[in-house]
Amino acid sequence: MNPHEIGSKWAFDEMWGFTRDVSQPVLLEFFKALIVCCNADGELSDAERDWCLGYCAATGATAETLAELQAYVGDEDIHDVILRGKHSGTAHRPIVYDSIRACSADGDLSDAERATIGRMATAIGVAEDEVAEFERVYADDRALRARRIRTVFPVATPY
Repeated sequence: MNPHEIGSKWAFDEMWGFTRDVSQPVLLEFFKALIVCCNADGELSDAERDWCLGYCAATGATAETLAELQAYVGDEDIHDVILRGKHSGTAHRPIVYDSIRACSADGDLSDAERATIGRMATAIGVAEDEVAEFERVYADDRALRARRIRTVFPVATPY
């Protein structure tokens, strides 16, 4: 097992408790859905794309998968992407949470991004109140991360 494979297994286990590899087709469709959500406001920012590519790489993407995502415009209808993802076994509840994370990477979860996430959630059977809870959990995660960093590095991070 190479370091990339070890890292991706660790990342998936740490984030979601996954103990098995995720296939490249599943990763590709999952991250295409995130990019479509990020582009819902007509502006796929560098921060959003970089977040998606970094997360995808951390979870085991090959160079080919990353290249396809790098070139992906994200202008498809979210329902088309989700339908393809269903065929490849994409995990759908995490896609809602990770879309919130991806769309927030530029510091702004826009109304258009929220609306696309909501349409995607409805299409996969995630209720509106659950999406709101995912947003609250994400806000809690961000606050806890900031608290952890401030506590461990009270002056400044060394790197």
